[in-house]
Amino acid sequence: MTNTIVILAAGMSSRMKKSTDSSIGLTKADEANKKSKSLITFGNKPFIYFLLENIVDAGFQNVIMGENSYDNAVLAYDRDSLNFPKERVSSFSILMTNSEFNLVNFIEKPTQEQVEQNLDDNGKIRVSMNIFKFDGSQAFEFIKSCPVNPLRNEKELPSAIVNMISQDSLYMKGIPIAEHVPDLTSKSDIQIIQKLIESK
Repeated sequence: MTNTIVILAAGMSSRMKKSTDSSIGLTKADEANKKSKSLITFGNKPFIYFLLENIVDAGFQNVIMGENSYDNAVLAYDRDSLNFPKERVSSFSILMTNSEFNLVNFIEKPTQEQVEQNLDDNGKIRVSMNIFKFDGSQAFEFIKSCPVNPLRNEKELPSAIVNMISQDSLYMKGIPIAEHVPDLTSKSDIQIIQKLIESK
């Protein structure tokens, strides 16, 4: 018997999101619409937990998990799912994407008109929480050559990304996600993060 097993986990759960079933309740349906099916919870544990538990019980020692093979990607958060004050979340950068969810542009400090013009196919506002995946061989030169912002005295990653995706052969895939994520931007965030860590 082999001691290695492969889990195919690269799908976006599109069939799950398009399906309907009134018997599961609105809360669970909302979870199914917002998450990959491997992360749908059963008794407060994601589905993939039970899969991995069965794999271990069956005696497998190595797990290979196939994930999305995007060279460059950004988590595109549904702005309405972020549990921040309105004035704070309204300043988050909007991710402009095309119909294939490839990033087209960042909009820093968007106006209300820009927000209304950049809803995705589901009518959602997608924002960046600065969680990226890069292929270093593609992205490095754009980051290296990105000019320093004269006001902040640092390089602005969105500027480097916009320069990168302007090349015909390069892209950044937006991966839609709808959940809250902690943020550590100001001193007022420190106590919130501390409580989250202590509760683990």
